[in-house]
Amino acid sequence: MATKMRTGEWRTLYDEMGVRHRDFFQDLRRHRDREKGTVATGPVWKHLATQAKNLAADFDLQGILEAIKLFASVRFQDYDLYLRLIGEVPRYVTSAQPLQLIQFLRLLARMRLRERNYVDMIGAHLRQSFRSVKLNDVVAPRYLVKAANAF
Repeated sequence: MATKMRTGEWRTLYDEMGVRHRDFFQDLRRHRDREKGTVATGPVWKHLATQAKNLAADFDLQGILEAIKLFASVRFQDYDLYLRLIGEVPRYVTSAQPLQLIQFLRLLARMRLRERNYVDMIGAHLRQSFRSVKLNDVVAPRYLVKAANAF
């Protein structure tokens, strides 16, 4: 598919950034599957971390959560990487689903990153969403229990 720009030229919807994201996540998943259960070290993981840092500003919230989850699942130790990815989250908090915010809290706890400002910010938005509608309509109780157990 393509769209016509104001200048009269046609642009494809399969942009270069989408390809970069797809390739990054494919590489990350492939290397994660190889090293699952071990501590990830080596130049490949440093390269993937550098890519993630460079692409972090272009990720949507689901991409940020997935990247954090994949790096954390192999116990990759790069505090700067996690802070760079986590630093993009405040842009999406107001539009995020409560389940995504709970997943974010669980990932923070799993990585033992007790960033107080982020926990307070997420908690405030979750309280607001819980007050506006019934709790069971927002999030299944098992996810709340999982998030509480993570801390």
